[in-house]
Amino acid sequence: MSGAEHPITHFGGKLKVDQFIQQDKELLSKIIFMGAGYYATNIVLPMITPNILANIISLPEDCPIATVGGPRVSPCIYALVILNQPELTLPVKILLAESETGTDREMRAEFGMLLQMTPTGGLVGLRFLPTSALGLGSGWQRPYYADHGACESEIILGKGDLKVGGTLCLPSATHEQTEMPRLPCVVFLAGSGPCDRDSTVQESKPFKDLALGLARQGIASVRFDKVTHTNPKTFLRRKDMTLTHEYVEHAVDAILIAQNHPSILPNGIFVLGHSLGAVVAPMIAGMNASIAGCIIMAGPAEPIYRCLIRQLRYIQSLDGPESLYLDKQINEAQKQAELADSDHLKLSTPAKQLPFGIGPSYWLDYRNFDPIGTTRSMKKPIIIMQGGRDYQVTVQDDYQQWHAALHERDNVQFHLYEQLNHLFIAGDGISTPLEYSVPGNVNEQVISDLAKWILKVLW
Repeated sequence: MSGAEHPITHFGGKLKVDQFIQQDKELLSKIIFMGAGYYATNIVLPMITPNILANIISLPEDCPIATVGGPRVSPCIYALVILNQPELTLPVKILLAESETGTDREMRAEFGMLLQMTPTGGLVGLRFLPTSALGLGSGWQRPYYADHGACESEIILGKGDLKVGGTLCLPSATHEQTEMPRLPCVVFLAGSGPCDRDSTVQESKPFKDLALGLARQGIASVRFDKVTHTNPKTFLRRKDMTLTHEYVEHAVDAILIAQNHPSILPNGIFVLGHSLGAVVAPMIAGMNASIAGCIIMAGPAEPIYRCLIRQLRYIQSLDGPESLYLDKQINEAQKQAELADSDHLKLSTPAKQLPFGIGPSYWLDYRNFDPIGTTRSMKKPIIIMQGGRDYQVTVQDDYQQWHAALHERDNVQFHLYEQLNHLFIAGDGISTPLEYSVPGNVNEQVISDLAKWILKVLW
């Protein structure tokens, strides 16, 4: 390993980090993985003593870390990535004091961190994963506005390689606030990438917040794991996979389960799409005449690969360590976006030339989805919600396009929340990727506005 050395500040000191020189893009993943293993063994592990690790994760005084084992590295795959981030886990042995017996017992846990690496395998930083990975720390907390008696049951959607699990959430009887004999229901469609049913992003679970908050207002819901979460290898391996495969079959199954449930109003079902899910939601809502309305949360007005370019430029403007390496990635993303938009896109186009390395079938099918055009022709009630601090789907580039196209429509309602980010969680100042590592819940006003709108539509 050779090349220029880049100092990185960490633990108050300087690390000299070698930068790989990558010649063959086909070896990219292997280079990154090998680089992660090298750094984990030779740089990270010697730094992580029990004392340092204990300071980082703020363990109680009576729970000292006894040993830190050797590192294990595994690659992480995200649909929208700023840097390649292999995951490093360290086996940790913690001594837990038994107050009753006065003796110690051992607890073994895995402590995780992400190695932030350039596309050529060089290390540019370390980011520790939440302490909830150890079963310590706060992690996601049930919001105060939740229906604590809500009944959640497991459901199965799809079939074969596309089968996924989901959750049907029914309000507790004590919190029903509707006079209707049956309950309205919201079907959730998550954003891009391998989202689970709660739309988990580090310490936040926005879909679970929404489900439990709506339950307190007497509204049922269905949320489900995406196939990219349950079976990502199948999704990436099949060359014919499309946006339709990713969403439509599971959404239709979720709607049918809701309509056939004895506690749910068959014609009181709403489709909610967040981020990429909002691209699909209008078409799903329009497919079934019994769907009562459509909910758009942080809906992109442009293809998601155009959103990616804006995100990269925004991250670059923050002047963090990532900005040093983003010029090349931005240029590559622009070339891929231009090809995806062009008449030259064919089924034979190599996936590596297209956004996110996803094959041409996906992007050709994506052209069939026109969320703004579909909502413009829709007579059903629509609510469009947007966070003012969202840098992934922005007010200027996306929300204003929705508003310009639909603000004169009587069936469309708009809500802009200035202090909320992409997950509809409140914050202050400039929004950055780092704020997603801070636990938070969906703002209560969002749930209140949504519940009032749903009940008004049905009354």
